Amino acid sequence: MQPSLSNRKKLLILIISCITICALVLGIVFGVVKNNDGEDPTTALTGPLNTDTWTSNSTYYDTLWSGSGTSTDPFLIEDAADLAGLAYSTNHGTNYRNKYFKQTTNLDLGEHYWTPIGSSVSYHFSGRYNGNGCTISNLFTLSTASNAGLFGYVGEASYSDTQAYISNLGIVDSIINGNQRVGAIVGYAVVLSMTNCYNSAQVSGQTIVGGLIGYANSVDMTKCYNTADVSGTSNVGGLIGQHNFSYGSVDTIEMCYNSGNISGQSNVGGLIGQYNATSGNTVNYQNCYNSGQVTASNGYVGGIAGYFSLNIRCIKTGSGLGLTTSVTTNLYNCLNFGNISSTSYSSGYA
Repeated sequence: MQPSLSNRKKLLILIISCITICALVLGIVFGVVKNNDGEDPTTALTGPLNTDTWTSNSTYYDTLWSGSGTSTDPFLIEDAADLAGLAYSTNHGTNYRNKYFKQTTNLDLGEHYWTPIGSSVSYHFSGRYNGNGCTISNLFTLSTASNAGLFGYVGEASYSDTQAYISNLGIVDSIINGNQRVGAIVGYAVVLSMTNCYNSAQVSGQTIVGGLIGYANSVDMTKCYNTADVSGTSNVGGLIGQHNFSYGSVDTIEMCYNSGNISGQSNVGGLIGQYNATSGNTVNYQNCYNSGQVTASNGYVGGIAGYFSLNIRCIKTGSGLGLTTSVTTNLYNCLNFGNISSTSYSSGYA
């Protein structure tokens, strides 16, 4: 005898209930149930395993790398200890000018707080670092640090004809925090070329905070992007917190974008927080866009830049915003799609 329609419905409900209960149990057991923020609670970032730094103990780092540092035989960064060794040696006076480095695998820095590579103008990195398409994860910086990021201080003005290079590198699953000049990849950069780099890690600080670079002076950036939230008080940008231009003749930021939410009090921009330049130079921002929300609680805010210290001209992007006779700042095909919010000065563009 066939079961009645009502009995079949009851049986179907019972089967669905059993499947649902089993799925929930398996989710709890195997850790696949997400929290309200969409994150796996078992992998939420809370900080490094230990409270000391990567360079505080000689057993943590290694400066005996494979390779000779040439373009055809670069120094190989093969594990976290190798990278920490680069931080240690740079911060003790070796700038590696014109030396080549190549990362060979994804690196997890979660054992200790990170010591940025380069700390000041006297202890800086001037080499060429190729991330080789790899990532760095669980990078945690100290909240009191200035020049905070994977690299702390990169480049040197006295060698303006010799750029430092960082390429093909991503920062993921990390928390970059600091005081002044904070960026996921570089805190302070002068005469630097950055190509094919990205950040998807939270970045926060006080002043001069950027998704990729905190403070940038005479920097070229190509095919780079930020997808994470960036926050600070002043001079806060999705790519660069503060962009100055004092060396060389042309700076170019091209084919870059931000999709993270950017917030601060003043001088907050989707791409650049604040921009300054010296007379006689040319800066090109071209084929870039912002799609993240940009919020300033009490000051200048813009979809591309929060504050320009000089007049700019727009090319192929709408009406001109003015011309300057001493510095040419060109915006080629730069767009903003994000929401802009401020209690005072705001613009969808700059």
